Amino acid sequence: MSINRKFNYKKVRFYILIILLFSFFGQFLFFNITNTLSALLVAFVSYLTFSIIFRSNVFPKALFASFVVMSFNISILSGPLIFQTLFLNPIINNLQVPLRVFFFSSLFQISLLIALLLYINSKFLFLSSKKINSSLRKIGVMKVPSKLQLWVMGGIGLTVTFYYAALNAMGGVEYGDVGNKFLFGLKFLTYAPFLILFRNQMSEKKYKLKRMDFILLSIYFIILLIGAIALNSRGTFAEAILIIVVLTVLFILVKQISIHKIKKRLIIIILLMGFLQPVLSDLAIAMVLARADRGKVSPTELLVKTIEIYQNKKEIKDRKEKDRLDKVFLSNYDYNEYYIDNTFLSRFLNIKFFDNMFALDSTISGKNSKQILDITNQKILATLPTPILKIFGININKDDLRFSMGDYMLYLDGKTFLGGFKVGSTVAHVFAIFGWFSYIIVVIVFLILFTLIESLTTKKDGVIMVSPILMLMVLPLYYLASGDSFVNIISFILRTLPQNIFIYLMIFYIVYFITKIFKRLIK
Repeated sequence: MSINRKFNYKKVRFYILIILLFSFFGQFLFFNITNTLSALLVAFVSYLTFSIIFRSNVFPKALFASFVVMSFNISILSGPLIFQTLFLNPIINNLQVPLRVFFFSSLFQISLLIALLLYINSKFLFLSSKKINSSLRKIGVMKVPSKLQLWVMGGIGLTVTFYYAALNAMGGVEYGDVGNKFLFGLKFLTYAPFLILFRNQMSEKKYKLKRMDFILLSIYFIILLIGAIALNSRGTFAEAILIIVVLTVLFILVKQISIHKIKKRLIIIILLMGFLQPVLSDLAIAMVLARADRGKVSPTELLVKTIEIYQNKKEIKDRKEKDRLDKVFLSNYDYNEYYIDNTFLSRFLNIKFFDNMFALDSTISGKNSKQILDITNQKILATLPTPILKIFGININKDDLRFSMGDYMLYLDGKTFLGGFKVGSTVAHVFAIFGWFSYIIVVIVFLILFTLIESLTTKKDGVIMVSPILMLMVLPLYYLASGDSFVNIISFILRTLPQNIFIYLMIFYIVYFITKIFKRLIK
């Protein structure tokens, strides 16, 4: 395996320091004591985070645990600071309680760092990951799938993705619908073919990429794009790009992809993304405008209508202006989601959702802690499959829980209704229940999480081998710490991770035996 031995974490830390200092001093353009203090706090905690993570005895030792910690920082702290500076906006732009939200988020970030360092320095936890990995290896979790297996998995996932998108347009999957819930579980396999690019990072063997691989993957991406437009599902094609980008960056940082060897490919990708960014942005707006007909017309008609809207540049421009005015209008209300002008970046920066939750007095006072704890317990139980709940005699009506935790916290304060699926905050959620004790709970829960996700990696002679299952879950891992609620993290541990392992292995072996039988028949 080709590894870039000249890679230097000291340089990474230096570049990050320069970026953070530039962003901090850039905030002096907006002379405001609250803004300056917020920028200072964010810059300090962000540098502390990256300076601890980017060391040879931390990042390569716990790659995906480190990724989870960094993801929270990018989404809630350093991302807002850097990108608002680039867009010449203050970091406190449209935030109701900036110092409060940055302070409590910084404490959460430090808790994640403590959990990471405890995991790395705990022989018990490190050995636990190895023992779990040893058991998982026996059932095939670390096996490198063939190209054919990845293509078949992708075909299954793609079919389910398009089926679910069509079903969602007609009302979605009902709670208790075991068949459709199982099918939905296959959805994460949609992006399996793109793992062909990362088979060298799954084992010690060296796999060569052929030109035909890139051609077929390009065709597959085009199919994803056309299908996403036809079913009005914007995230379907965007996730493919993000998985490739995130995994490439991670493996460059652990020296398992040489920048020099993929330099031409990187330049092409960067130029292509620069060219496609405005195209995809306008396409996303066209899909929003066509959304009114989703479920009313056939996918083919929806595809044609979306393309027609995309070609009407005046309609696209009018929509952009309307969105801008709406953001200004909505910023006058207590709850709103406007933080940064760039639609693409706004999907990765969740600080405004955190701000909405910390603006509630009940979050800090804890006056609704009992109700929030009760509903949290119900939601955690509801993440378990209905058959398991019946076995243990647990009677929960999952239909009664069709709302987000953000909904519930706002509802208790009389600011919204249930079922609007307002995005909440992991930090605000756990703090509203446990107060200052919440940060200890965060450390404990993330120690368990880190132990589990790192069990899907193997380290040997400085080389990290990653299970394809973990690669396919890289985007859910990004949002895990900065999502709607702490329930998402518990749900990932109790259901998502074991379910994805089971589903992946089931499809892996079915495809394996079918291809084996087919090869015998054609001999």
